[in-house]
Amino acid sequence: MRSPRCFPAILLLLSLLLLGACGQQEDPEPTPSSPSEPQASLPDNPGGLYLTDFLDMTVADVTDQWGEDIHYLDGWYWGASKFFTYEDDRLPYNFSFLDSARKGAADGGEPLSTVTYLRQRGSIAMAAPDLPVDATYEDLTSLGLTAPLETEVSPYDEFHQGASAYVDWDYSDEISVTFLWLEGSDPHTDPADTVTVLRLDLRQEITQPSTGDAADEPSDTGTTAVPDPVPDGIGGAPQGFTGVMGCRFFVPQGFTQDKARPAVGYLYQFSNLDYGITVSVSECALLALPTTPEEEYFNALASSSAQVTYSFQEEGHYVLSGRSGTEIFYQAVYYDDVNRCEVYFRYPQENSAACDPIVEDFTASFTPM
Repeated sequence: MRSPRCFPAILLLLSLLLLGACGQQEDPEPTPSSPSEPQASLPDNPGGLYLTDFLDMTVADVTDQWGEDIHYLDGWYWGASKFFTYEDDRLPYNFSFLDSARKGAADGGEPLSTVTYLRQRGSIAMAAPDLPVDATYEDLTSLGLTAPLETEVSPYDEFHQGASAYVDWDYSDEISVTFLWLEGSDPHTDPADTVTVLRLDLRQEITQPSTGDAADEPSDTGTTAVPDPVPDGIGGAPQGFTGVMGCRFFVPQGFTQDKARPAVGYLYQFSNLDYGITVSVSECALLALPTTPEEEYFNALASSSAQVTYSFQEEGHYVLSGRSGTEIFYQAVYYDDVNRCEVYFRYPQENSAACDPIVEDFTASFTPM
């Protein structure tokens, strides 16, 4: 039997004397678990939980353990996902569940869809029984990771924006885990800044843009589903367009809708082949995005990958324009406390005379979320 080291010396002496008197008559207590066993690796996990354990929980399980005062983020994202967190940062997590009926709040029995651990909010030990959150990329490969380390992030990929590197790993037949490193973090020497777990049976549903008709959405949500693509072919009148999260704009004359890669949030992309011009509009929640829009703005100004010739910033809005190689780019970002909306144009410099007025007309009539 081992006495706690924090007892005063006199109590410790008495305990030793008692041990000497009766130690021969009692069986020794079992020895503590070895450090290699999972239960010995959880001293810093809130509630003693692995990150993956949350995917077996409901919203009620969370509120029963940590309190009813959860904060719901505005809007529905990734189809019908509703996010919530604790505003006092008592837990270093953001949670989501599917709110297909668009009620805006949980009844309690809804299973969690995703859980994101945010390193800047606190510290936990393990993501899963054999998966520490403080692992480098090499540590992960030694644990069996087979997914490649990605160091390029598409401008349309909001889920990984701000990352210097990330890896998406199908950790098991049921769970996907994403490790993401921010600018300034080295995946070969530093632990990930965010770790997200996701149930694989829901990945298709919550990570791809919706393409349903407006009639499929409840009429009282204030949002409209993505309409059918605008008619093919050059010519024809501008087409009105309303995004799922509420942004509104006119697709310019002569533009057709392109297929866009799946992204967190919603992405709409249109192009005019005659002029070589493309416009992308994206909507998403800020959630656990690694940088704020203000930080994005200053990071872009300091970047050497593009030549910024015009910039503007005010509360809730910034604009960047300039040259990237032989192309002109124009980026306008609108945001509030929970949402981010972006307009992004690219076109060849030699076509600026025709394309500049298109950009001006589009942005003048654009209404963010």
